[in-house]
Amino acid sequence: MRVLILADGLFATRERALLSRLEVGLADEGVRVVQATPEDVPASAAGLAEAITYPAGLWTLGTPWRARTIKSKVASGGKIDVVHVFGGSAWKLGAMLAAVLESELVLEVWRSGLVAKAAANEWDDAVFMAPDPAIERALLQESQGLTVRLGAWGVLTPDEPSRILEEARAPSVMVVGSGRDGEATRAAMEGIAKAAEQTPELLVFVDAREAQLAGLWESARRLGLLARLSQDEELAGRRELVLGGGPPLQPPGVGQRR
Repeated sequence: MRVLILADGLFATRERALLSRLEVGLADEGVRVVQATPEDVPASAAGLAEAITYPAGLWTLGTPWRARTIKSKVASGGKIDVVHVFGGSAWKLGAMLAAVLESELVLEVWRSGLVAKAAANEWDDAVFMAPDPAIERALLQESQGLTVRLGAWGVLTPDEPSRILEEARAPSVMVVGSGRDGEATRAAMEGIAKAAEQTPELLVFVDAREAQLAGLWESARRLGLLARLSQDEELAGRRELVLGGGPPLQPPGVGQRR
């Protein structure tokens, strides 16, 4: 069996670890994996998959041309049985690719905002993967005609929880979200400011894209947090900083998986 994992730019950047783990798990089951990401995003393959790229951006020739480009790159390796798409902006490309490759189509509904899109009558015979029971229920309620499967994200965790906010280290908060709900993100910053009044050494790290979308710099200036605030272009994609720091704060945390 051969599977093509197709990720859009945002998903390929922010969920590299997830895609690599999925690749390893499929390879362990004897599945051959091809991982396709936009050409302007570093490959996230763990070394067990064939990594290819496709043209990024809204080119004049559009989605059909990108689908043909991917098809030409995977043709020599044999038939693609499944096209599994991560990231809503790649759904149309994935659907067209599955059609030209005569493959099964799987669309990952990683946030509740994609439920209405899933119900649109343009994904013939697609299987919709829900990462948690809440999104699964939302998909089934939106349309009884959808084929939905529950496939939880995550990894095995150790029995003993990791220690955070140790006395010998400066306390920190990692703000990792989408930035789509600016009001929720600014409210989170207000909560951090109240905590900072009692913890002068508190440091705040925020994802750069989220900060821009939510207009966080003005809030940080108003709340007196600028001296504590650092932004990182890949905070959501590079897990080392998040795992090595204090507790992650995800505003808003409802309706999407990370």
